[in-house]
Amino acid sequence: MQDLNAETQRPQRKAEGQEAKIPETLHENQISSLIIGAAIEVHRYHGPELIEQIYEESLCHEFNLRGIPFRRQQPVPIYYKGVSLGSDL
Repeated sequence: MQDLNAETQRPQRKAEGQEAKIPETLHENQISSLIIGAAIEVHRYHGPELIEQIYEESLCHEFNLRGIPFRRQQPVPIYYKGVSLGSDL
């Protein structure tokens, strides 16, 4: 896992060429913190009002930079009032 600064508790970037590794067992709050941190970084870089595809591409790149494993655009079943509406894709 990335080194944490004791004052800010923000992940510090590894030097160029060093790959960050995320431990396989993390608490859900730790996982959420890593994801939210990456999303905030993307938003700070781009700002608001761009199309979703730009944020998705950038977030995937940020996950790679931080060593966060992910899968893109996974189908999710959608149910409304007990009726299956298919998936979001």
